[in-house]
Amino acid sequence: MEGRKHFLTDLLGALLSYVLLIFRVGYYFGDGDQEEVLGQILYKLGNAGLANDFLVSSVGGAWTVRTPFVFLMTLFGESNLEFAFIAMHILVYVAMLYFMIRICRQFVNTQFALLTPLIAVVILYAKSPGANDLYSGHLIAESLSVLMATLALYYWLKDSFFIAGIGLLLGVLFHPLNGIQVFLLLLGASFLANRKEVLANWKSWSLPFTLSFIYIFWLQVQSSSGGIGSELYFSLLVKFRNPHHYLPSHFPIEQIIGLLVMMVLVGLIFRKKNGFVRNWILLTLIGLVIFSLGAEMLENTMIVKTQWFKTTIWVRMWFAIACIYWLDRLNVKELSHTVQNASLVVLVLIAIYITAIRDGNSAVLNWKGISNQSLLDISEKCEQELEADALFIQPIGTTGFQYASKKPLFVSFKSVLHYPVFFAKWHGRLIPVYGELDTDQSGFNQFGIADSNYHNPQEIYLSYLKGEGVDYMLTTKQIDNPSLEIVFYNEDYWVYKLKPPLRKERL
Repeated sequence: MEGRKHFLTDLLGALLSYVLLIFRVGYYFGDGDQEEVLGQILYKLGNAGLANDFLVSSVGGAWTVRTPFVFLMTLFGESNLEFAFIAMHILVYVAMLYFMIRICRQFVNTQFALLTPLIAVVILYAKSPGANDLYSGHLIAESLSVLMATLALYYWLKDSFFIAGIGLLLGVLFHPLNGIQVFLLLLGASFLANRKEVLANWKSWSLPFTLSFIYIFWLQVQSSSGGIGSELYFSLLVKFRNPHHYLPSHFPIEQIIGLLVMMVLVGLIFRKKNGFVRNWILLTLIGLVIFSLGAEMLENTMIVKTQWFKTTIWVRMWFAIACIYWLDRLNVKELSHTVQNASLVVLVLIAIYITAIRDGNSAVLNWKGISNQSLLDISEKCEQELEADALFIQPIGTTGFQYASKKPLFVSFKSVLHYPVFFAKWHGRLIPVYGELDTDQSGFNQFGIADSNYHNPQEIYLSYLKGEGVDYMLTTKQIDNPSLEIVFYNEDYWVYKLKPPLRKERL
């Protein structure tokens, strides 16, 4: 009955938070993080020309961490893909924000519970170390996993352990790390707070918990077979491709300080009231210390691949709930409903103001394709006038060209599988396209060097690439090279055809 009472109010609060996130962050489709899945989706929907794409061919028919998401989105068909993505984005994130409000009500049932997503997601967006967040402008596999984890946490707090377990099993399916991290924190925090209750309900959560671990173990065994030595793999995966996710020394110091401050405040506010939240924060902190030592000092790949800093997104939620609990302790509930509502409106307006003065470019509501109009125009030209299986290379920082052009890529810096065997081949393909880059440094910090190498190609590399089947080159500068023939261009992009070499050069 209590849940029904607040349903419409909480749903409206979630919708308002979602609208603010669209205004603050935006909605994007066709580029960015979706580069890793859209090629696979298009291929499975009948775009046979993508068979030569490096990522698509590397996946083949194998099961990867992206397979469930790819399978789900192919169900909608290519003609409905844009609409399906934005519809799913709305449903997933409104539901996630709604369950965050419901979680707050499990601790303090007040009108100010509506502030939970405003504080945790809207105001504190992009404030978690390791480039992790509760919200993404792109619908990705982790979007569904975060929703399932939020749902599971809500039902766990309501003692519906079986529903919570099923939710987390689905969370693990769509994003194994996020799902299993929340599972471990739920179990650990609950066990330390009330071990008798956890053990008494073991039949409800043990099956999905066991299945999740089996799934994670199977993926780990599958992804660790073959490839390159552990030292080079660590360099390519951690130092070169993902330091912004894996290495605390690369995280903004203000985010680290902000995280610690939030953890301390949550611990102080809940020091006596709720052992579950206090234990969650403690376990998160212990994991962060172990992860940091393993990543920075031991350079241990197994520890690094746990990506424990993903758990910091939940600290923001607990911080928001702690703030609301503190407001309630100030006897706000004794005020008249008029004063409460007025206070709530003022706080919402403050959140809107903070959103409005955010740094960065204007947010974009972009659901029909990449927002870069020049890139979209040249991509559509390639789709219409070039052969379906024309193999391309592109500038290292470009994303979105593949979806708009429906063309395979020889290599993409953005699109990777976290497998040693993949990284060995991936690195081998990067060299003739972008030159010799330092694999012990962030690849993102070397985009300038890579761009210079790319737009001043060596003849031996062009000859090699043509011999490997590369047909065309997308550039952001005009290139004067006898081995390249201009096909078409606009104000920002040029497409060149690689001329056949006299003989195939061996690198």
